[in-house]
Amino acid sequence: MIGVSQSGETIDTIQATREAQRRGAHVVAISNIVDSSMAREADAVIYTRAGLEVSVASTKAFVAQVAALELLGVATRATTRHAGPNQRSTGSSRV
Repeated sequence: MIGVSQSGETIDTIQATREAQRRGAHVVAISNIVDSSMAREADAVIYTRAGLEVSVASTKAFVAQVAALELLGVATRATTRHAGPNQRSTGSSRV
């Protein structure tokens, strides 16, 4: 499951990622804030590092999140090409 939150503190997103983990899913967090609640609880994190949030509608945070999702897709495609059908990564990762 991929949880996306600019702050990493959005309660509904955190609750959804916790429920996914409870059901056995691996969680990847995409967040702008290093060491946020969501980042600490996720199995892997992609930090967008888009800079300080100064308004509710932040174009830079949105664009950074879309870019992070695209890079995650590229990395996933590259990984699945090299792994067999029954192999999967189990390591934790911080980017």
